[in-house]
Amino acid sequence: MSYSLEHIVFLSLKDNLSDQDLDKINENIQRAKTIPGVVDITLQKNLCPIKNGGFNNIFKVVFQDPTDYENFKTHPLHLELSSSFMKFIVDGNFIIGDYLIPKVN
Repeated sequence: MSYSLEHIVFLSLKDNLSDQDLDKINENIQRAKTIPGVVDITLQKNLCPIKNGGFNNIFKVVFQDPTDYENFKTHPLHLELSSSFMKFIVDGNFIIGDYLIPKVN
């Protein structure tokens, strides 16, 4: 069986973000969809009120193949976006989880 890979980042966005900041974040997320192998990419509010570790958002990327994630990590656009995104994260603190899922197209 072949697999895809799901990459999840638990993070907390700063409370004082302007609408302009949020628009820039969402615009950059849309740009990241152009990276080869990215099937889906989202940033959502964490709705779990308990045991959430203080992380108020969840960022998720689905890759068609695990090797696409390896290429994504060093892709120039990903490096640029990650660098600019860090200033919006509380204390630069986040948790990453990666796991295999049934193949997606």
